[in-house]
Amino acid sequence: MDTKALKPRSNYDSQADVLYVGFGDAEPVFTEDVDDNETILLEIGVFSGLPRGFRIIGPKKHNIKQLGFQVWIQPVKDRMKSLLEERIRGLQQQEPDLERIAEQELQNALAACG
Repeated sequence: MDTKALKPRSNYDSQADVLYVGFGDAEPVFTEDVDDNETILLEIGVFSGLPRGFRIIGPKKHNIKQLGFQVWIQPVKDRMKSLLEERIRGLQQQEPDLERIAEQELQNALAACG
């Protein structure tokens, strides 16, 4: 995968004590809690359904440096993996219908060309 295509970006809002990490194309997102403490939110693209970033609420308050970043990032990695697996399963289920529709439309287009 071309990591440049992900367009990684991050921002720390010191007033709100929120760390924002984004990747992928910009699109509207909704968030999903990925931990029991509601401190880690996964950003999911509204249109694509793909992970677009995450937010850590209170990294300074929760002393992220002392606990280690891996403790914070693992729930995000786990949820992103399951989200992508769900997306792949959905596409695989749609594949026969998509092939049938593509074939029908191609036949219609060729018939219209004479």
